[in-house]
Amino acid sequence: MQVDLVTEGRLVDIVAEGFDLGIRPADLVPRDMIALPFGKPQQFSVVASPEWLAEHPDPADLLTRDCIRVRLPNGALLRWHFERSGEQV
Repeated sequence: MQVDLVTEGRLVDIVAEGFDLGIRPADLVPRDMIALPFGKPQQFSVVASPEWLAEHPDPADLLTRDCIRVRLPNGALLRWHFERSGEQV
């Protein structure tokens, strides 16, 4: 058996390009593809001073602030998801 490992900095149509398997975050998998979990879900953290968080308790405030963001291979910014007491806000 031979395994070729290919890494790309862009989203690839694995079917059109002849791949047998692809690994990417679940929210980037097309709805018509079969997806299986590959490890435990990852969690990100928001880091800010206690003073800033006290002045800006609403995550929507981040939309108007300078933040370090993750840019996806397709050029889009990674969408943040926030939860409070198990509910998405």
